[in-house]
Amino acid sequence: MFFCKRFSIVCAVGVVALIAGVPVQAASTPATTSTAAIAVLPTGAVLAAISSAPMTVDDAVKLALQLNETVKRAQLDITIAEDQIASAKSAALPSVNAELLTGINDLGIDMRGRGVTFNQVGNNLMIIASKPIWPPELWRAPRAAAEAGLGSSKASLNRTRQQLAYQVRLGCSQYFSAEQMLNVAKANVTVATEQLKLAKSRVAAGTAAKIDEYQAEANLSSAEISLNTTTNNLSLARAALAVQIGLPASTYIQVIPEEKWPLLPANEDKLTQFALEHRPDVKSLMFTRDQINAGIDQLEVQKRPTVALASTFSSTFANLGNSRNIFGIGFDVKYNVYNGGKLNATIDSTRLQRDQLDSSISQVKLGVGLEVRQAYLNLQSALEQQKTADKQVTAATESARIAKIRYDAGEGIYLEKQQADLNKLQADTNLVNARYQAQIARAQLYQALGVINPAEEGL
Repeated sequence: MFFCKRFSIVCAVGVVALIAGVPVQAASTPATTSTAAIAVLPTGAVLAAISSAPMTVDDAVKLALQLNETVKRAQLDITIAEDQIASAKSAALPSVNAELLTGINDLGIDMRGRGVTFNQVGNNLMIIASKPIWPPELWRAPRAAAEAGLGSSKASLNRTRQQLAYQVRLGCSQYFSAEQMLNVAKANVTVATEQLKLAKSRVAAGTAAKIDEYQAEANLSSAEISLNTTTNNLSLARAALAVQIGLPASTYIQVIPEEKWPLLPANEDKLTQFALEHRPDVKSLMFTRDQINAGIDQLEVQKRPTVALASTFSSTFANLGNSRNIFGIGFDVKYNVYNGGKLNATIDSTRLQRDQLDSSISQVKLGVGLEVRQAYLNLQSALEQQKTADKQVTAATESARIAKIRYDAGEGIYLEKQQADLNKLQADTNLVNARYQAQIARAQLYQALGVINPAEEGL
């Protein structure tokens, strides 16, 4: 019965390793490499540089932002939007059109019956220049719409970057968890190996029953199976993280866990205000509202007279040398007298769309406040759970030490020592899970705040 209990707990550790995703960091902190320098190297050199030195989590995020194709496409959208602004600015500039008409200038008929005669071929050159001067919305509204479009494209890029950063942080958390679980599994194998040696010596000395040796062998076998499982989990987590960054799955990468936790004010209102200023989804809605307002302004212009300064130059000349030049300057005034009410209906419909968007913006802002509050409280709770798990590991370690001393001295039974080791193993596993949950909670808080690189925001 005891053997079955032991085997089930060890298998549970393997399942935890599968769920957690992968082990954690080494005790010492190795030198880091700069992803800014890596990005400009050829592909082979990039892989070699990444494999040679560990990265921080922020380095992994920066590298992913440089390599991700979705981010690159979003950056191209910004370039397109900038070109549209340049096009919109031209609405305030003068326009010049030139037209040359060539054809028969005089057509005559010979009255003596000798047929049609062409007296001469004429040319007419016309140049028309025009510049809008009133109302200003004629050129301001298109430019405002284009600028709002650029802002929306930038918000979309930030949203893509933020989501990618969040996914990479989750991948790093799974990598750390798997690495930590691998350390636990290795420690479990070491303990089980020592247990087997001790059990064999005591059985040989006649101070313990043979069942102690059988149980120790079963424990070591289970620990080795768990070690193999967690090793595979680490490889899978490393491959998954490499793909999230934008590297081949076979790339060997190492990531150093973050030591610095966000120093956040206890005032949740300040956190919410920070999120409203940084969240790309909120900014995107505001830019969409600006675009709608610019569209309304463009429609309103159609209800008012438009005035443009116009000048014309016309030159008529023939192949016989005769020519005539005409120059004129004045105002071109246009007014839409009647369109069947279609324009007013379109304006009213656009205003209703703006009202709907205002309602959506208010709802999103409320949701952001709730999301920030929940993420902040989840992080605080996760940190407290991690502290508790640390204390449980300390207690379990001490209990396992005392149980070993008692068993070595012949005062305790093997069952007591084995149970203490199992409690230590479970406490270590709980600590790994607590750390993983804390890392996830931190990544979720960064996402709720709209943060891509916490160091740049002072977090």
